[in-house]
Amino acid sequence: MAVSDRSTVTPQSPILAGRLESLLDDTLSALENLIAWDRAVLFELRGETLTVAKLAGEETNAAWLGRSGLLGDSAGCQEACTKGFPVVFDPKSSQVCAASFGLPEDQHSLVVPLVGPNGIQGVLLLERGGDAGWSTGMIELLDVFGRLLGSAMEYGEESLRSGAARDRAEARTRLLENGADAVQRIEAQTSAAMLFLREHAERLATGSAPIAIAGEAGSGKEVLARAIHTWSERSDGPFVVFACAAHAAAEHTALLFGSGTGGSCLGLAEGGTLYLDDAERLSSEAQTALLGHLGRDSKVRVIAGSQTDLSSLDESLYFALAAFSLKIPPLRSRKEDIRFIAQTYLHELENETGDGPWELAPRAVEWLEGQEWPGNVRELVNVLDRATILSADPVLDFGKVPTAGVPPLQRGDQGISSLREMEKRHIDRVLRATNGQIYGPYGAAKLLDINPNTLRSRMKKLGLGGARSFRRSVSASVE
Repeated sequence: MAVSDRSTVTPQSPILAGRLESLLDDTLSALENLIAWDRAVLFELRGETLTVAKLAGEETNAAWLGRSGLLGDSAGCQEACTKGFPVVFDPKSSQVCAASFGLPEDQHSLVVPLVGPNGIQGVLLLERGGDAGWSTGMIELLDVFGRLLGSAMEYGEESLRSGAARDRAEARTRLLENGADAVQRIEAQTSAAMLFLREHAERLATGSAPIAIAGEAGSGKEVLARAIHTWSERSDGPFVVFACAAHAAAEHTALLFGSGTGGSCLGLAEGGTLYLDDAERLSSEAQTALLGHLGRDSKVRVIAGSQTDLSSLDESLYFALAAFSLKIPPLRSRKEDIRFIAQTYLHELENETGDGPWELAPRAVEWLEGQEWPGNVRELVNVLDRATILSADPVLDFGKVPTAGVPPLQRGDQGISSLREMEKRHIDRVLRATNGQIYGPYGAAKLLDINPNTLRSRMKKLGLGGARSFRRSVSASVE
């Protein structure tokens, strides 16, 4: 696609980003006002490789962006980099740039090395037609511009590296803290089923093979995966979550393995663990790519979580993932864990918020153990959250707060509900618990931790109606 105006075509370059991108655009525009040129091409230099990173001016082609060639094959660029000073070439000169770039070389050319404090960062090629040449004053001015640009590119790259290192360190700290919480939550469950599961999981943690974790929604699959990561030799590495259901299937491969426009989840997880949430939703294309990844010596361990047994996956991938599998039993089948899960979570909540401490009244424990918990541990945690907000007493008694009247979750066909159904049901429950009240410290918006206007919008979109009509439906149900 030819670009006939003076707009700059932006490449996908790792260092030409943010303020540096704007600086280079502004520099080319300023140069155009000072010096008449027809076409400008900016190359990045990495090692001995030149890459077209930016284009501006007449008769440029976006297809040139990203093309690479060896510096040694570009006689003009190599000469300028060797001298460290701009070099002029007339239309009869050959191979100012390598033929692999596909750039026409029928104009007067000026090659400006972009010199940073620690070496050449790139090359700026300016071309102009006709009989116009380049004066000594132009060359000296462009030498100054080249050194300023080279310094900006070098500092920009160092800034990005420092920022990435800082972000990685902060993320690692958070993930390690989450891992400690995960282990604590797993260890707080002392039923025979969970003790057996924990023993098995700790043994698998010592290896590097993929692991499949099955369990109902809210049963704690990601928590167990984080605990396995913490128990493993990879605990100092990152724990990266890829939620398959949260992204369009067409995006799975690019997000997991990267593309020309960005990094990848596997790259972020290098040296650690990649957790695939709702792995049964992984696209066919991504399944094929993942199978190839698992077949190589990998620096990333893959743990796949699923509400099913993963049998819907490609057969080869299924056997690769399910060779070592764990299944978390539903909370209703191990009610002896409920007291310890609740106490552990309340203690975590106290440390996180500074509120509390809270205790469970004997009747509260009895009430909790009497529920079926179709939403499993996640539902239990949500109930505890609401209780700590609504109760003025640090001793929680569910007979004194609206939480006790919240209808239990209902599961859809085959025990699986769509995200929309779950959201609608959850908002409906909270609205019933608050008697249709949206605002205030005991309102539904506070419990759901969202803006009241956002809640009203979601109610309308989900077909729940307005607060007034909802209050009428609550009154009618009571009568």
